[in-house]
This record gives sequence, C-alpha cells and structure tokens, in this order.
Amino acid sequence: MSFDAFAERPLESMDELIPQQVQFGGIGQLTDTQLVALLLDKTAVSTAYRAAETLLEKYNGDLDVVRKLTLKELTRSKGIGQRQALRIQAALELARRLPPPEENLAIVTSNYDVAAIFRPLIARLPHEEVWALYLNPGNRVLEKCRISYGGQEVAPVDVKSVLRQALRQLASAVILVHNHPSGNPAPSRADIDLTQRMRAACELLDIPLRDHIILGGDDMFSFRAKGWMEKENDNEPRK
Repeated sequence: MSFDAFAERPLESMDELIPQQVQFGGIGQLTDTQLVALLLDKTAVSTAYRAAETLLEKYNGDLDVVRKLTLKELTRSKGIGQRQALRIQAALELARRLPPPEENLAIVTSNYDVAAIFRPLIARLPHEEVWALYLNPGNRVLEKCRISYGGQEVAPVDVKSVLRQALRQLASAVILVHNHPSGNPAPSRADIDLTQRMRAACELLDIPLRDHIILGGDDMFSFRAKGWMEKENDNEPRK
C-alpha cells in the first residue's frame, strides 16, 4: 500500500499512515521519509509525505544534518510548522541519546556468538526474517540489518541490497542469519540456493560471506560449521 493510495482524505487513525506490510513486520520497515511523515501528524497522508520528502531532499537525506538544524531552519521547509519541527527535533534527540547497542562492541569468533545476538531477536518469531550482520576486519560487529521478512515460508532476499549496505559500512565480511518458525533449522533448497547466490555475489566484491546461520527455537544450523562454505562445488551442506 503506497501513500498515493490515501490521496488527500483525512486520516481516521495513525494506523492508516503505515503500510499494511509494516503492521506485520514492524516500524523498521518504514523509510526515513515515511518515518518523518509520521512525525508531522498531518491530516492528509500525501501532504505529510510531500513535506517529509521535501525536507530530506533539501539535505540529501542526511538525518544527522537534519538533527542539527535549528527550529527556525526546520520551519523554513515547506509544510513544516513549529509543532512539526519540535516533533522532529525531539525524535532525533532521543535517538542521539540512545547508547550504542552492546552487540556493536562485540567480536564475532564463532557461530555461537552470532546466535547469541540473534536468538532473542528472531528465534521464536511466528514469521520468517532474514538479517545481515556486517563485520569489520577485526570481526567486530559494524551493524545488523533486517533485509527481509515473510510468512511461515522463506522470505525473499534482495542480494543487491545486502551488498549495497556492505559497501556503505565498509564491511570486511557478511553473515546471513534467518529463522525457521517451524523450529527446525535444517536448510531448505531455497536456503541453499540463497547461500550460493549470496556467496557468489560477495566474492565479486571481495567481501566474503562468512556464514549463513539458521535459527529454529533453541536449535541452530551453520553452513560454515557443516563445512559447506569452504567447498566450492558442493550443492548440499554436509550432514
């Protein structure tokens, strides 16, 4: 569902501003523009979206620059009054005050370290989510990003988006992680195919795919631990 679909009709609730897939997958699915549009609290969705888009385009989408703007500078952007400017400042200031996630200080030395990061996050979800973990040369976590979510079946993954974020982060390695809502972490054919595609794409950019880990309840499957990541011609991981 796009913002255009709402046209100029008044909102009956804030839920109408959020695309249907976000109600399922969480607020993290929204773009920066959509999040700012929510903060503006306009009576028409398209008006809020245009105002948010205008503001972000003016500053090249750099939220850190927007955070440092004065109230007066924010209200110079079309469609943003003092109340909306204060909402934006409050949200970005709260984000600034958040401590860095503990896992961003962690060093990943094994698949168990990765599982410790993601098990509380996705292991017991009723739907499937795929995440990418980006590491620096010292195996420290740079960032973790949810890259896809779906129902109880395999979630689609855009390989290009994973690599694009790796380049932005100047990552030295990537680890894929996803969950199986069934609780059985054994890889499906789709999981194996995804690993093959991702590994081949990563090799082209000299950013190795270090592992692909599947979590199912308390169980875990690691492609690297099974020896598949080192074997160029295997179609299946070793059992």
